[in-house]
Amino acid sequence: MSTQLRFAEGAADHEQIWRLRYDIYVDEMGYTFPGVDHAGRRLAEPFLRPTRLLMAEDGGALVGTLQFNRGGECAFTSEERAIYRLDDFESVVGPAGMMIASRFMTRPSHRDGDLPARMLDEMFGFALDNGVRLLFCDCRPHLINTYLRLGFRNYAKTYNDPIAGMLAPLVFVLDDVAHLERIGSRLLPLYRARAPRPSDLLPGILALLPPATPVQLLSDPEGSPDWSGIRAALGEAATGHVSIFQGLAPEEIARLIERSPVITCAAGDKIIGQDMAERSVFVVLDGAVEVRRDGQPIALLPRGSVFGEVAFLLGIDRTADVVAVTEARVISLRERVLNDLIASESNIAARFLLNLARIVCLKLAEQGEGGAPPSA
Repeated sequence: MSTQLRFAEGAADHEQIWRLRYDIYVDEMGYTFPGVDHAGRRLAEPFLRPTRLLMAEDGGALVGTLQFNRGGECAFTSEERAIYRLDDFESVVGPAGMMIASRFMTRPSHRDGDLPARMLDEMFGFALDNGVRLLFCDCRPHLINTYLRLGFRNYAKTYNDPIAGMLAPLVFVLDDVAHLERIGSRLLPLYRARAPRPSDLLPGILALLPPATPVQLLSDPEGSPDWSGIRAALGEAATGHVSIFQGLAPEEIARLIERSPVITCAAGDKIIGQDMAERSVFVVLDGAVEVRRDGQPIALLPRGSVFGEVAFLLGIDRTADVVAVTEARVISLRERVLNDLIASESNIAARFLLNLARIVCLKLAEQGEGGAPPSA
């Protein structure tokens, strides 16, 4: 195990972290931070409060980092309090019982190994050792499934970050071992080894979590109470005469969308950001979204429409913004799931890709007639 984990200790370590953040956020993901130092290839974010910065080093080179702020060591900002509903939870667990994780990244060379899991284990171990009861984070739609499988919960409305676009707030209840058992979380052994018995605060925490959330994970699509509505929307041919799942049986559609998040968006939510490196394909289940390129509206997509297909098919950054113009629900078909399907379920994948290609061709034909070009 050559990769070593440690906490940042001073200016030299911070400098390494700023350069890694530039490589990941600016070069790879295409985020447009204000005031970024392109000449020096640095994304410097001054630390104005006590902040824990976990570093992963391989052969002396920084290959990963993870930031977290614990209420027992620093004050939370007003923006954090609003996004994560911290005031509600603080009344139950106090500020020292809450921690926010952010800026979790690894270099591409280390993403498929055990490093991300080791970094998360280190953070959760710190939380357990320091009496943290609630761990908060947020993520882009294509990562929601990954975090839910660890044991995080979606509990608050999505919000628009001016740089990253639509983000989903998540919370991990450290005392709820029963939840980890139900979902088969890989973190369960860590809790059994290091955590004391659940605190008496658990009922009060769970009472603050809503029964219905803005993001629903389709772990059992055909058993979902709104499966019939989802299937109907997915079967509609919003573009010409082609549905994204045309020619597929219900059980084949279910395999395609299993464990895909269905996201409820408010009017104005940016679902996709132009020039960002993320390649999920989305389908509009309800409401309408608008495609905007360089700030100019170019297409309105109603129920049944597909967007995000250009970046997925060509392996490029997003070519446009996509914004909800009404309250809307969209399903996010994750790039990794679709690629796995292409490798393992050739018949389903061939039909899906054929439908996707037909949709793109129809959009191109409409563009030639003065209509809308392919979206994002």
